[in-house]
Amino acid sequence: MDQHVQSANNDLSSPFAQAANTPNAMLGVAKSWATSVGATTKAWSDINAPSTPGGPPPTPGVKTARAIRATQQTVAAVVGGLGLLKQALDVGFANLTAPLAAICPSLPAATLGSPYAGTPHAHPAHPPSGPPPVPPTPMPSFGVAMLSLNLKTLINGMPAARVDDIGLAPTCFGIPPAWFKIKTGSSNTFIGGVRAARLGDICKACPTIPEAPSISAGAVLGAIGKVAAVAAKGLAVLGVVAGALGIAADLAETATADSEAEAANKAADAALSSAQMAADAGKMAAEAAMWKDPALPPTGSIGAIIDGSHTNVLIGGFPMVNIPDPVGALLNRLSRYQVPPGEEEAPKAGTAACH
Repeated sequence: MDQHVQSANNDLSSPFAQAANTPNAMLGVAKSWATSVGATTKAWSDINAPSTPGGPPPTPGVKTARAIRATQQTVAAVVGGLGLLKQALDVGFANLTAPLAAICPSLPAATLGSPYAGTPHAHPAHPPSGPPPVPPTPMPSFGVAMLSLNLKTLINGMPAARVDDIGLAPTCFGIPPAWFKIKTGSSNTFIGGVRAARLGDICKACPTIPEAPSISAGAVLGAIGKVAAVAAKGLAVLGVVAGALGIAADLAETATADSEAEAANKAADAALSSAQMAADAGKMAAEAAMWKDPALPPTGSIGAIIDGSHTNVLIGGFPMVNIPDPVGALLNRLSRYQVPPGEEEAPKAGTAACH
């Protein structure tokens, strides 16, 4: 089926009308979240309610399924609230730049298996690009998109690719095996809350990225840094917990479904969500190990998606990098404040405890 999404919020009005509507569109994000919070509150209040007005009370199995679903909705509402500012920025940017996006051509979507090509680079610490006396021989960078993609959005039967999804680039000859990451996507089209990737979107492979250094701080800022580090890890855990609870809720609702068709749908949802969690976990594992092999130049490869095969699914907008989550960025910045070793608060000389 031909598809051509025009804006982040399905606004089909003129580009200039979309730009003028930017404040309302951003406010709509907050209203949508408030609606989800209301639905969560209702889910808790309806746990013991009959399935039909005046009907018998729910069975223990139904109550359990409802409680799990309400818990999942609660965690999802918390995660959504923390990501509210980023989502509002994404929608606001898409609307504000709609006139610019309108003059850019729509491009074929990228999916699982979409090929990438990048500039040559060398990994001089090992063959085939080194070590000395072998000169640092540049190798071409080719690969295909693999992880984590969006398994719930299929384009011609293939999971859709998005910004920050990654793919294997074996011709880089990195150790461990090299990966590339999609860095730009549509300015106004999102799949699963992430910018959709298309033909020509920019990718990077094997850049040598030094870890952000810690910032020397006193006791107060050091304590704030510790709290921020824990909070940043907690945000990632919350997302995983919400996904796991969603799977558990689907399975519980499968067991209590009123019809075989409903049970089959819930079981399919659980299976698909499980596969998405596995794909996301695979991406996290790959990201933890990738881009550790020194490269020349240090920037590694800069390339692009070169898949133009999905011509029946065209995605508009201009190429745009991911807007960082302000909450996550702030926590990551604060977590760098650390008290230098040996300078932690200690009892001062001459202040011995009284006896």
